[in-house]
Amino acid sequence: MAGAGPDGRLLHEMRPAVKVRFGRRGYYLEAARLFLTRRFPAFQVEYRVPGSTAWQAQSAVAMMASRVPDLGGLFRGLTPTAGLHHPHLLVHLLSAPAHVAMPAWMLLGKLRLAHANPWLTTLAVQELRCTPVASTPELHAQVDGEPAGLLPMTLTIAPAALRLLMPAASAHHSDSLREARR
Repeated sequence: MAGAGPDGRLLHEMRPAVKVRFGRRGYYLEAARLFLTRRFPAFQVEYRVPGSTAWQAQSAVAMMASRVPDLGGLFRGLTPTAGLHHPHLLVHLLSAPAHVAMPAWMLLGKLRLAHANPWLTTLAVQELRCTPVASTPELHAQVDGEPAGLLPMTLTIAPAALRLLMPAASAHHSDSLREARR
């Protein structure tokens, strides 16, 4: 998972003492503070969809790329069609104005009505680049919930770059989990 714009700024400004003291609630508090006190300028997102060599471009105030279907907590419901085994990045682009697009994304995602959000574009992409527009201030990025510096940022899928050993889902495994919960 990676993002640019508001979530990059959130993780850049998140103070370690707030994280330690409040845990996940600290992120919510910091996000609310940023939302009420900051502007989120647009940046350029260029991307290639699967099967194409042509680059397409779109302006966005926020970008989130994910292969994780459940971000948890307040962010549950934002990326339900993403998947670890999907061959491409699921990318969400929010158009301006950020102060309308972001709450609409969260609310409509929770209600499972993301398709009705006129500020949201969801794409499967092979590769993408986020670059600041000449007049924009510093724009931050994050990768896997950690600050990743300033734009520009490039994301691409690297097939077979990492091996994960995961238990197979089985009836026996499910029965063991039920027994462990009792």
